[in-house]
Amino acid sequence: NRKLYPAFYSLYKEGKLSDKFAVIGLARRPRSNEQFREDVLQSIKQFARHKVSEHDREWAEFAAHFEYMSLDIHDLDGFRRLRELAERLEERFGIGGNRLFYLALAPDLFGSVAHHLLAGGLLESDGWHRLVIEKPFGYDLESAERLNRQIREVFAEDEVFRIDHYLGKEMVQNID
Repeated sequence: NRKLYPAFYSLYKEGKLSDKFAVIGLARRPRSNEQFREDVLQSIKQFARHKVSEHDREWAEFAAHFEYMSLDIHDLDGFRRLRELAERLEERFGIGGNRLFYLALAPDLFGSVAHHLLAGGLLESDGWHRLVIEKPFGYDLESAERLNRQIREVFAEDEVFRIDHYLGKEMVQNID
């Protein structure tokens, strides 16, 4: 809420993000697209450097790119439904199969989610695939090595980005 949605909106307002994108918000709890978009709007109102109004045509166009889906990450059929939603949005917005998966989960879930992305068909698109992992990567050297093995069974190393939003904050802010 504090970083991603305002950053997307800023890029969009500044013409640095084309109309060829979609964001699918995922969590366990059931929510409607309208509730999800309201959360995005409130995030942008509070944290973005650009002002937004829910009555603004540009906001409506931007918000149309955000969809929500309830997902139990242990349910493989849920990943298949996610693939279907992704394919519909890719068709609608002309995305071409490029997919970035941003995981802000407990570290012990990264490997199983990566495997479910594969088994659910989410890596079968024509575009590129990226896995972004936020938060600590394991609890110690042994668990980090185990997570690396699990993830590398699904993704190539150059497709995986491990970030810590606290440690990486200053570095990212200084990129020109």
